Amino acid sequence: MPSIRQQALSVVRRTSTWFGIKSSSVLVADIQFDFRYCSGPVEGILLIVLIFIVSGRYGPEIWDRRISATFPSVASLLPSAIAELKLNENFLGIGAVFLIFNIVSGGLNVFRASGARKRSTVVAMLGLLPFVAFSFGIFTWLKLSPSILTTHLIPFSLLVGCLFGHQVGKMIIAHVCRRPFPYFDFPIFLIVSIGNLSAFVFRNWELTDGATSGPVLRSAFPNELSHWLQGLLEKLFGHVEKIEDAAFMEGTIVHVLLCVAVFAYLRFALRVIHELCEIFDCYCLRIKKKVIKVHGTAKFPHGKVGREGTPGRMGEENRKLE
Repeated sequence: MPSIRQQALSVVRRTSTWFGIKSSSVLVADIQFDFRYCSGPVEGILLIVLIFIVSGRYGPEIWDRRISATFPSVASLLPSAIAELKLNENFLGIGAVFLIFNIVSGGLNVFRASGARKRSTVVAMLGLLPFVAFSFGIFTWLKLSPSILTTHLIPFSLLVGCLFGHQVGKMIIAHVCRRPFPYFDFPIFLIVSIGNLSAFVFRNWELTDGATSGPVLRSAFPNELSHWLQGLLEKLFGHVEKIEDAAFMEGTIVHVLLCVAVFAYLRFALRVIHELCEIFDCYCLRIKKKVIKVHGTAKFPHGKVGREGTPGRMGEENRKLE
């Protein structure tokens, strides 16, 4: 259930960002805002914060309670079919409404903006392909290894969140910097491909009777590649004798890929922060004191720093110039 909510909010945020870029209704190329429709990064994050606050205050079991038992006064105003729904089912319905409304309204505005600017609507729609491919890769990964949702849900959710943030961040930076649209994201392709391949191998891993017998695949495709990966995993983690050991290695793969995703996202974020600070001559999360140049020297308004921000004799000379 949490993964469904996460993916639904990801769709809202991704389509909102795509809609804003293609129609220039966010704070980018054209300095203007559009508050008529749902904003995925705003309403989606606020909804997540609300869910966390309620879960922390009343416990996670609150979401398994029915509306009629939790809010009887509100339930009396609702149809019985809705009043008997659980709170988590109700939030899924609300998320579905937000999702459909955001996609339809955003798509219509992209069509209007493309027509007004005499640009191809098909090219604009192709901007959704990276997210469709990403979502399909996550779906096939979970389809091959559904046990992730019950045994490694938290690290997998963090993994998907980091990859999604990396994808949307590159898209926004490309638009702001007037660079080509990032249809291909190598870190996402690499991590999702490794995840799907490992899930395929673990799904086809048979019980073995010791070091004398190797792992057997129930499927012949891709036989050689899967055997190579199995051999590599055996060298790293030892020979697999029970199917439970394969489940342990599945969790190891998820956690290792999470570390790779966090590294890729932090590397991207730090590069963006560093370059923006260099361009605008500012610091991140703190105020940079203004430097005043007097006769080739640099000083702060109080005259405590000399050339290029170095304290010493230059500071005394700056005070004399005052």
